[in-house]
Amino acid sequence: MNWLETFASGIITAVITSGLLTWIIKKYVDLRFKLIQQREKTEIDFQVDERKAWLSKRRFIFPELLQLCYKAKLIAEECIQHTSVSMQDVQDFTEITKTLTERLKEYRLFVPKNTWTVLHKTKHLCQNFLIYLEILERVVIDQGEKVIIDEAEKKAVETAHALSKKLQELDDVLRKDIEKLIGTAL
Repeated sequence: MNWLETFASGIITAVITSGLLTWIIKKYVDLRFKLIQQREKTEIDFQVDERKAWLSKRRFIFPELLQLCYKAKLIAEECIQHTSVSMQDVQDFTEITKTLTERLKEYRLFVPKNTWTVLHKTKHLCQNFLIYLEILERVVIDQGEKVIIDEAEKKAVETAHALSKKLQELDDVLRKDIEKLIGTAL
């Protein structure tokens, strides 16, 4: 073998070796990239599904809270207008307050912090208002209880005013949350 054949043989071997190594490395990189891409796609799909479930849950929460808010506001306004409520109103408000309290526990994770804070304050006002409603519901037996009833009426109306304002604030906050929710769903 002369030096030209040796040189040519070395170049051919080097070209074939580097070509094979390049092909092997390219296949390895492509395979790794596909695995990483597939893992990232799976993670993104999971996050999208999780977000859809989150938004779906919130889609049902806000209308229910708005409905409770509206019902409570009607009873509070009736108390403001008439300084009295019916036994049915007391029962309805008791149920509203109970449901609101349960929903606060259930939905805390799904409701934005500022909305939850307003909800929590509203719940306390509802509970206070309910105490006065229950006092007003009782039958007056003697003059001593008449003073208690008069004071309860006064406190009920004061609390009804505060509650009505807080319920309006809650209504506004919930509507803004719904608008945000609709915006994120689009």
